[in-house]
Amino acid sequence: MDAVIVWPPAVLLVAGLAFWVVSVADFARTPESEMQVFSRDAWLVLLLLGSVLGSAAWWAAGRPRRR
Repeated sequence: MDAVIVWPPAVLLVAGLAFWVVSVADFARTPESEMQVFSRDAWLVLLLLGSVLGSAAWWAAGRPRRR
């Protein structure tokens, strides 16, 4: 019975970690000249300290629009 309670939070934790890793990788490949809203240093701090919220901000506002 305890495994059923632990399982959903574990899935959310792994999904959040995967989203964060993909966001940091995308950030690392993006040239600074294409970044929007903040500088590269500010985005780095936001991504590293903001975790999932920083990642969501990156995808919503910082990532350049791809064609």
